[in-house]
Amino acid sequence: MALEALEGDVMNGGLSQYFSNSSGDLAAEALIALDNLGAWQTYKALTSAIAKIWADGYPNDRAERFKPLEDAEERDENLLDEETEVIQDLPEDFLALALDKLAVQYQGDES
Repeated sequence: MALEALEGDVMNGGLSQYFSNSSGDLAAEALIALDNLGAWQTYKALTSAIAKIWADGYPNDRAERFKPLEDAEERDENLLDEETEVIQDLPEDFLALALDKLAVQYQGDES
């Protein structure tokens, strides 16, 4: 769910959309999943984007994210472009990695 939300929002409207939507509530879970999958480029892009706006820690609550995001984008409307492009390029296709990992685990359960 966390990775699907990340991909869907970033592909549609970038990291700004992801952080603005309730999908962004799952960013911590997405980071854990990316780490577990070894999707380091995507992991680095997401952590970089978070650090640009929320240096004191990422708020899981959408309402708490909105004002800092809005202020940061007013200062620099292209602030998240680099990280967005990395994720949109799907360097690791993290959803496919997740599905492959689940398939292996599922096959192991049937043995």
